[in-house]
Amino acid sequence: MIQQLDLFRCLPGVAGGRTLRARRDRSYFQQLGRRGGQQTLQRYGRAHFRALARRSRDLQRLRRYTQPTTVIFTLHGERWAERIIPYWPQKSTRRRKRPIFVRIELWREEVGS
Repeated sequence: MIQQLDLFRCLPGVAGGRTLRARRDRSYFQQLGRRGGQQTLQRYGRAHFRALARRSRDLQRLRRYTQPTTVIFTLHGERWAERIIPYWPQKSTRRRKRPIFVRIELWREEVGS
């Protein structure tokens, strides 16, 4: 039989988990949560957060428009997988802003209720 031990009590010198909670008071964590990211906002400003969001959005769009993905759906007692492949047609008559997403069904199965 395997018995799982409480690791925080085995490592009392590690400042984390219950040890940190024992050292600090409950009000400290409440105050920390209330302040949230205010210090970062004051230090870097709102423009910094907007630039982070813009970079994240651009990377996500690049990933979605260039990398194939496999998605598994479950709906109405069925389960199936699709491979979604972004396709940029060559020499199109107009400049495309988004690719054509080609969806290929890989498998389909009935799910028992």
